[in-house]
Amino acid sequence: MSRVLRREAARRDLIEQFLWYAQNASVDVADRFLSSAERTLKRLAMAPASGALAAVTRQELTGLGR
Repeated sequence: MSRVLRREAARRDLIEQFLWYAQNASVDVADRFLSSAERTLKRLAMAPASGALAAVTRQELTGLGR
């Protein structure tokens, strides 16, 4: 199984989104969001080539999926 690299910016984004859900919906919704994100990351680690290729139009995003 491959590993999913979790960059610091991604961790901050997950925490920020968790806090937004907790404040604007509920802690239960925030917990479900994090659980879903973790499941998705595990699936990506098990099948890293799954999904459709995306066309990149912004130069700074080129090579992001590699």
